[in-house]
Amino acid sequence: MRHLYRTYQLLVVAPVMVVATALASLVTIVGCAVGLAHFFSYYPGKVWAWLMVRLLLLPVSVEGREHMAPGQSYVIVPNHQGAFDIFLIYGFLNRHFKWMMKYELRSIPLVGKACESSGFIFVDNRGPKRIAATTERARTILRRGISVVVFPEGARTWDGAMGPFKRGAFQLADQLELPLLPVTINGSFEVLPRSKGFNFVEWHPLSLTIHPPMRNEGQGPEAERATMERVRSVVASALRPAKCTAAAIVAAALLGSCASAPMHIEGETSLPQLEGRMLYLKVYAGGSLRDIDSTRIVHGHFALAPRSDSMCMANLFIGQQSIMPIVLDANELRVVIEEKEHRVEGSALNDSLFAFIELKSAIDDRIAELPHRESQMLLDGMDHDEVMATLGVEARELERQEAALVKRFIKANMDNPLGPGVFMIITSALPYPFMTPEIEELITLASPAFLADPYVSDFVRIARENAERANELR
Repeated sequence: MRHLYRTYQLLVVAPVMVVATALASLVTIVGCAVGLAHFFSYYPGKVWAWLMVRLLLLPVSVEGREHMAPGQSYVIVPNHQGAFDIFLIYGFLNRHFKWMMKYELRSIPLVGKACESSGFIFVDNRGPKRIAATTERARTILRRGISVVVFPEGARTWDGAMGPFKRGAFQLADQLELPLLPVTINGSFEVLPRSKGFNFVEWHPLSLTIHPPMRNEGQGPEAERATMERVRSVVASALRPAKCTAAAIVAAALLGSCASAPMHIEGETSLPQLEGRMLYLKVYAGGSLRDIDSTRIVHGHFALAPRSDSMCMANLFIGQQSIMPIVLDANELRVVIEEKEHRVEGSALNDSLFAFIELKSAIDDRIAELPHRESQMLLDGMDHDEVMATLGVEARELERQEAALVKRFIKANMDNPLGPGVFMIITSALPYPFMTPEIEELITLASPAFLADPYVSDFVRIARENAERANELR
């Protein structure tokens, strides 16, 4: 099912998105230029966003529209889960608004010009005069019921958890004397998290929860901070825990229990966004992932001391997001977390695991490049049907190579923690446990140690039960 969904994205959604983005931008630019800015600055973008979500077959639910008063301007403050927040708000909030966005985005070909024509507010922080000009422009635009959307976290979450709020939106609401409209977004992180970058999306329901408007409690920095905390608490009240992405779950398969012998894991990272964050080391036990140690990143360094009475695979989490696997097979390990590379040093099994991950990532990168190549080939004047046929063949071949790589690796590592760990590659994307022909082949050839792994045994048991229920309903 996942392969079919990805093929559909490649052959249907990607070309429609390229055309729709260009068309919406052109219609916006022309419509605003001829003096119909109130209509064309909003509706082409709304239709574009609505179309993208519907084309991807993503269900959407919206609660609380009754909290938005007709004719009232708001500073709308949603949490920022992922790239699909823009599609969700633009297409389904049903409120005329302007985005507040980084001034650098104005340079995006065609899209930047459409945003400028629409009257979006480009935030220029390159000096006090430019900041004052930004505020004055916002004051001019936000009238006659037009609102502004500001993501108070400032950037998309890395782990599904909501980050700290920044003061910009609350200062704006204070200066313009506008009410704040808290909005909670759910599901966008699962559809396309920040860690995946430009990639295929995953199917997952999306939702918007619109809360009652709030006003600043007085004026000045202290009042802003108090309002900021109240708004953040309201947004968090409707936030559901983010599920691990498929890539994260793949890394979370575990073998055996981890309980007694002490280990020492030293780690480092140069990523500033991870400073002060908590890390959790988890193993699979009793049908779920359980913490066996935790630590905080301080000045780019961290240390863990889990206890293990047998060699096993664990997984390192930040919040709800799994970021990398670790094979607990040596007393001393070193972990490195960087933007483009995560690795574990100090043992042969970890070397083997990360060599596999590198090979699989190379195939995933080639798959992720296909939509860009499609756009480039079309811009070069190639026939659309020829492009689709060529890239369709290439996509199927890459998916075949990836499936073969996974199968070979699992078969070669059935008697150590790596086999059960990578087994989740072919199960994590399933809506529920069931036996595909590929899984059936692996289970038929499996060693006793592989079948005894807690995750594998649970999966096989539930899959067999599901198959029996399905047969009873026929």
